[in-house]
Order: sequence, then structure tokens, then C-alpha cells
Amino acid sequence: KHECEHEGCEEKVTFAELENHQLSCLFRKVLCPGSGKTCKLELPLNKIEEHVKSCPDHLKPIKVNNSVFKLRMAQRYKDGGEALLWGSHTVSAHGKLFFLRIKREKQTQVFETVMLGSAEECKGYVVTTKILEKDSKTFTANTSSPRPIGEEMWSGTGLMLPEKALKNIWRPDGDQFLAFDVQICISFAQ
Repeated sequence: KHECEHEGCEEKVTFAELENHQLSCLFRKVLCPGSGKTCKLELPLNKIEEHVKSCPDHLKPIKVNNSVFKLRMAQRYKDGGEALLWGSHTVSAHGKLFFLRIKREKQTQVFETVMLGSAEECKGYVVTTKILEKDSKTFTANTSSPRPIGEEMWSGTGLMLPEKALKNIWRPDGDQFLAFDVQICISFAQ
């Protein structure tokens, strides 16, 4: 029997099971699934759910048991390539926690969904991200598995859309702000 290397875990497994255990261990360190604007904490997987309730990079409240939800994205419009991050939206769907993360980088809007789970668990779900036109018709969409929570801040998964394309559907939303709507649907993989 071998001890797990993660602090706090007292499991002892055979050498053949050790690698699989460490990849799914509840005590393995992961990054906060927030936007990364202010919080860059690395903490044990089993502490994430409690952490997001008070993390400044997560919008409140946590949406509970929604598998479809709609968000209004508004921003003060600035040309340039700087990163602009919104707080993460935390959603409980199908008994699992998902985090919708959005950033603006190099004049591209990036939307990704992270799941509190392993890579294997993520294969059981699909996330459809739709950017909606003014009349709620689909402007563009992306369907992919959620990314498992892990040690990387951002990945190349999800929907990436150049702002040039978004300019066709952005609309005024108050003084000096432009907005568009995003719809997220989380479902079981077929």
C-alpha cells in the first residue's frame, strides 16, 4: 500500500491504483475557478464549494439546480487588447457544480465552463453556450464538454468570439455600456 501525496489525505492504495487515486483525490490542489481577477488561490478540491461563497471573483448568489440560464454581459467599451474579466457564475446543475468564466483578451471574448470534477466525470456532460441576438435568436453557439477543475487558470476550450463579430449584436445598456445576452445549457452527454 502507498500513501497519497496530497496533504490531508489518509488513503493508502496499491501502486497500480495510486496514479488514478491522485488524479481524483479530494485533497488534490486546484486553482480557484474564479475569473482570476483578484483570487489566484490554490486549495484542496474539497474546499472549493465553500471557498466560492466568499471569493471576490465569484458573482453572488450561486444559482442552484439550473440547467439553462441566461446572462446579460455589459461592459464599458474600450478598444485595445487588455484582459477584462467578469466574476464567475457558479451554477448547480444535475447535482454538480459548474463555473461559467468569461474574459476579454486581445479583442476576443472567451467563454469557458469548468466543472468541479474529474476529466472522466466531465465526459458525462455537455455545455452549450449561445450568444443571442436582440430577438433572442442564436447568433453563434458552441457545444463542448466542460473543462475539469485543475491547476491551469484558462484553457483553449469553450467559445471564443472576436469582438468584430459581436459588434453586430451589441446594443446600448446604460451610459457608455454595450451589452449582449448569453444562454448556457448544461445537459447529460448522449
